Amino acid sequence: MEPLEAFIRRVVADSIATVGRDVVEEALRAALPDVIRRAKTPPFVDRRGLSRMTGWSLSKIDDLRRKGKLPFIKRGRTVLFEVAKVEELIFEGQISATKTL
Repeated sequence: MEPLEAFIRRVVADSIATVGRDVVEEALRAALPDVIRRAKTPPFVDRRGLSRMTGWSLSKIDDLRRKGKLPFIKRGRTVLFEVAKVEELIFEGQISATKTL
């Protein structure tokens, strides 16, 4: 292999490695806040925890649960809500922006 060809291969390989590293770093920066938030959030919450998380009143939570609009788990007298499923329900109503800033 000629020295110029070897040099070009090294430059191309270094460029690909740099671009790949940049893409991975950007993906991590974008995902990290959500990963940290999920790590700090318990998988299940009670009514009060759900109220703090969503801003909904306890009576609204009870009403949604009674109407079958809010999935829950009941063990004896304890009622728990799975945070991931509640978040899915909230995002079902999300409307995308039609204009960019």
